[in-house]
Amino acid sequence: MRIVAFVQPGTVSRRIFVDLLEGCVAAGHDVQVLDLAPVWTHLSEPAPDRADRLAAFTRHVRDMLEQVRPDLTVAMWGNMLNLLMHRMEPGGTVRTIFDDLAIPHVCLWLDAPHWAQGGSVRHLVDSSIFASPTLVHLVNNPATAAEMRDILGFGRVESLPYGVAPRGRPATNPDFDIVVSLGFGDPAPSAIALEQLERDDPDMLAIREHAAASVEHRLRQLLAASPLGESASGVARLVESQLTRRDAPMLGRVLESIPSLTFHRRLYIEATMLLREIESHERAFTVSWLSRRFRVALFGRHALDPWRMQATDLGEVPYDAMGDTYGRGHVALNVMRRQDDHGINLKTFEIAGAGVPCVMHRRPGVEPCFTPGTEIELFDSPLHAAALVEALLRDEPRRKALGACGLARTLGHHRWTTRAAQFAAMLPEGSGAGTLPRANVPAAA
Repeated sequence: MRIVAFVQPGTVSRRIFVDLLEGCVAAGHDVQVLDLAPVWTHLSEPAPDRADRLAAFTRHVRDMLEQVRPDLTVAMWGNMLNLLMHRMEPGGTVRTIFDDLAIPHVCLWLDAPHWAQGGSVRHLVDSSIFASPTLVHLVNNPATAAEMRDILGFGRVESLPYGVAPRGRPATNPDFDIVVSLGFGDPAPSAIALEQLERDDPDMLAIREHAAASVEHRLRQLLAASPLGESASGVARLVESQLTRRDAPMLGRVLESIPSLTFHRRLYIEATMLLREIESHERAFTVSWLSRRFRVALFGRHALDPWRMQATDLGEVPYDAMGDTYGRGHVALNVMRRQDDHGINLKTFEIAGAGVPCVMHRRPGVEPCFTPGTEIELFDSPLHAAALVEALLRDEPRRKALGACGLARTLGHHRWTTRAAQFAAMLPEGSGAGTLPRANVPAAA
């Protein structure tokens, strides 16, 4: 199959995309690349002729695709939809060059569109562009796929877990008990969270209930100012469902509590983002609480100083060195932020792919990828996490077996090469012209 990939500038996200493309090459596909880095710089410069620049770039892409005639094109998020000029049909439908050329274009969503690129994609949800018949949207879990398809009007959406290009290995003599990768998005601690940090068995429900009271008030304000009007009973039911059934898909809970909310795309996004704030403290709290009891190292960009972290900060680490950095710990910790209800993030695969035992907060979507107790350890609370870590630190054979089994599962089932084959099987009929020999994958930086 011949693939044209539009590779975005950046560091981590670019490297992840390149890993995927290398997986496609290893699976036998021909990958040709248009590097967007210089284009991005050129088009981002404020200038009165920006529309002319976009038009010229669109013509260039169209001419290139007409010459190459790939079986499909692919880009991260909605990057190419933002960078190309499109035309409006008389009925108000947006028509892209991919429609004109009848070439499928795959949008690979590393984040749900509600959150992607700092939320900058949200302004496009009322456009028909995402429902274009030649677009295939790919996201990592079926719950988000349902929201994209049924609420945001994204047309064809498929779900497929992330993959990984395994790298790194455990150190012979790890420096730390726990290593954890962090990123942006953690809030400052509330007073009750700081209080619970001092307890040996913190009351996580108390922290969530405190956050829920604020969220419920803001949700009522949001709806009162909307065409729906305030729905106190519906809001209360929805907030209660987050406290008691947060692992149930958000869409189903909204339909039970405030079904009319599903007819207002932007309002649905704002309301559900608010609702998920009830869980926003979880990662920072868990890491901070564990840092008081174990030798913890952090890496990545974060803003956790207000959480009184007692950990070693390793700073930012290049993507290719992350596996070895995880290997500096006897175990690696993964607490996902709850932007999605189901599915697991890349960190799970990266940790397992480095051969390091992964201790992860329980959530739906883990079990289809890793067997708990054999290939990964799952915890339900900070106290439970501490018990698992202590047990692994005391039992070296079991700790090494957990890391080895997680690595074997990753190598056998979760490489990008495997995902490329699964991905190809999902494509529209007619997408695929057999295996072509040549590939041209760009450097990661």
